[in-house]
Amino acid sequence: ALEARAREGGKWTLLVNEAEKFAPEVEELRELFDFLPRWRLDDVMVSYAPPGGSIGAHIDNYDVFLLQGLGERRWEIEARPRDAAAERLHAGLDVRVLADFSSDQASTLQPGDALYLPPRYAHCVTSTDEQCLSYSIGFRAPTDAELVRSFVEHSAASLASDALWA
Repeated sequence: ALEARAREGGKWTLLVNEAEKFAPEVEELRELFDFLPRWRLDDVMVSYAPPGGSIGAHIDNYDVFLLQGLGERRWEIEARPRDAAAERLHAGLDVRVLADFSSDQASTLQPGDALYLPPRYAHCVTSTDEQCLSYSIGFRAPTDAELVRSFVEHSAASLASDALWA
C-alpha cells in the first residue's frame, strides 16, 4: 500500500508498506533478522521524504529495526516508553500524530546506519537530505495476554475433543 502523509507546512513522507512483496531485494533484508522468530516479522516498510519531510511524532506498538538507505534522517526519541493513556493525539488526522512530544535524545542516521526502536517509544523522524530513503523492518510485539491466549488455543487444538480431565 502506498501512502503519502503530510504534516504541517506541507512536508510529506511517502510510505510503502509490505515493500518486500514488490521487490525481491527488499525481501532479502528480512534475512538479516533470522535470529528472531519468523512469526514475529510483520513487514518491511520503505519511506522516502524530501528535506523536512516527516509524519510527525508518533508511537509504534512493535519492535522496529531501521536501516538508512540513501540520504540522512534526524531521529528524535523520548527516553522512556509511554503508556497508551499518555498518548494524546492531534484530532482529525488519518495517522496517529502525538499532540505533545519532547525529545530526550537525537541522532542523524547516514547511509548504512541502523537503529533499534522498542515498542511505545515516542519518536519524530525528519529527512535532512534531497534523496532520503529508509527501511523499517517491523516485528510484532504481542501483549502477555495475547501470547498466553495463543499458547492455550494452540495446546487445546491438539487435544482429543472427547478427552476428559482427570
